[in-house]
Amino acid sequence: MSLRTFYNQFVQALGRTTIANIDIIVHPQADGGAIFEAVITDSEGRKFTQKLHAPMAARKKFGDRFLIDDFKAGILEADTARFRQHLLSREKKPLLLEIETTDPDFLEDLRKARINGLEISFSLNAAADVEREYRTARFNIKFNEADAARVFGEWLHDRIIGKTSHKITINQTDVSKNPNQIGIIIHNYIEQLD
Repeated sequence: MSLRTFYNQFVQALGRTTIANIDIIVHPQADGGAIFEAVITDSEGRKFTQKLHAPMAARKKFGDRFLIDDFKAGILEADTARFRQHLLSREKKPLLLEIETTDPDFLEDLRKARINGLEISFSLNAAADVEREYRTARFNIKFNEADAARVFGEWLHDRIIGKTSHKITINQTDVSKNPNQIGIIIHNYIEQLD
């Protein structure tokens, strides 16, 4: 097993907890090498154990103290990389509502509503059915503030009540038959903005 695999097995097992303690026990072998048994205790008191063989040549060249310190440093470095990756994955990504509708006037009427803080974007899907694209408008909406999301929700609710013949989905949820779903979707969106 490589050192990288050795280190990563620990940090993957840790999940979201952090390392509280690392103990490395050296078990000398008849061939002059040693089995280094690493025991990590996480912040919840769970223990993870892994064994790694260090050949005699490594023990003679570096000494057990160096190898122990090196193993601990490698585990901590892998844990730091995992934590850094976790932080990067939590960075705020733009929250979008994906709208799909058969209403040919939807976009034009939405623009006429002039909702401050609302941005409309389009994504091209090369594999999309061309015929379907002519019948269905598909776009994303992003809000710069919670009030814009609320105003859009009210505008859409009133529109559906007044024009029930067209299908409208938000994030693949059909709201055209149940406009009360809009309030739930907008509420969840606003919660994620905070």
